[in-house]
Amino acid sequence: MPELDRISQQVLRELCTDARIPTDHIARKIGHSRDMVRRRITFLEREFGLRYVLELDEVALGLNFPTLIRAKLRRIPDKKWLSDLLSNTTPVQFAALGKGDYDLLICFTATDRIDYLRWTNMLRGQLKDYVSEWKAALPILYRVGFFALREPVLKTLNLPEPQKSLLLALQSNARASFSELSERLKISESTVRYQVNKLLKSGFVKRATALVQNPPSEVQMAIFGDYTFPENFEERNQRARKLVFRDDESMPVNRINVMAELSGAADSFLFGSFPNIHAAHEYLRMREEVFGGPEAVPMQNCVFSEKLAGLWPLRNMDLAKAYDRTSWAAPTS
Repeated sequence: MPELDRISQQVLRELCTDARIPTDHIARKIGHSRDMVRRRITFLEREFGLRYVLELDEVALGLNFPTLIRAKLRRIPDKKWLSDLLSNTTPVQFAALGKGDYDLLICFTATDRIDYLRWTNMLRGQLKDYVSEWKAALPILYRVGFFALREPVLKTLNLPEPQKSLLLALQSNARASFSELSERLKISESTVRYQVNKLLKSGFVKRATALVQNPPSEVQMAIFGDYTFPENFEERNQRARKLVFRDDESMPVNRINVMAELSGAADSFLFGSFPNIHAAHEYLRMREEVFGGPEAVPMQNCVFSEKLAGLWPLRNMDLAKAYDRTSWAAPTS
């Protein structure tokens, strides 16, 4: 994997912040020529597998039951069979296989509890000979990041046309020009322009963004944590937030790409990208230290070797700006 120069890093951050930003706007913002920016975009798309997608508000779209599932496996199924099974399960938006305290991570998005039960019972039935432990937690609040919604679940949405077709087209390529969208959807460019602007302001779309699909870091790790709520927990939580913001500027993607508050089989979730396993363990050590030691915040980790469904959630954002600071601390009298 080639290293990113400073200009490429700047271009990547602009595309992750707003995938629909015009090339000449990027050029003006970073102080380089339009041709230079265009070449860097081509380089990023080729070498880093850049994918342009929409960061969507699942609840606004009627997808009211997102779940993060971790499973411990007795033995590993045939990987192609497992990938096909997960890819053909509509609510599965992301899945990855690895080694650690668990072996399989699944990001699951259902319309409601019944839909969740229907699909997970089917999935668990298919995996009954392989799974020794299955734990699910409900994301209450995503502080940072997201898992991109796949086309199968978007096709189930109850949206009018051309809004639904446009949403699908933009999820396939959120950087597509108005003329490209017009040709694909067989509607006029002026209608496309109007509908895109309407969609982006609808509340369904948080942003158009870019995700890196050729991981530039050696270690992709997901961490589920349980809180024991030590003394001064909220103050400790604020300190732990600073670890999220403490990125190595030489790294192509953020160290922490997804962070969520959970309810259920865990209290917190992190998806991180680290240059090596030592750096990953050092981050875990610093997080444990903030909360008062490993007993204060027990964690279950998995280092992934293979993506089975969906898109890696890797990008380069200004996390201090993107971080959702909503506080759930009890109000003081």
